[in-house]
Amino acid sequence: MQISTRTEDFIVDTLKLRIYIGLYLQEPFKDPTKRKVMHGADRDIMWLQRNFHIYVCNLFDTGQVCVN
Repeated sequence: MQISTRTEDFIVDTLKLRIYIGLYLQEPFKDPTKRKVMHGADRDIMWLQRNFHIYVCNLFDTGQVCVN
């Protein structure tokens, strides 16, 4: 998983850090004041919700925008 801020980029080994992902990413992903940008996020959203109970608010999906 790649996570980027305005100033930094992170690569997360989701297999190695599986037990920590939900714990540390639930709050920032549900924060509506932070825009999340993904591409083709439909499967990613299902995976995040099912496996980590992470719900994403304020999502901009570039894959959805480019087909319209």
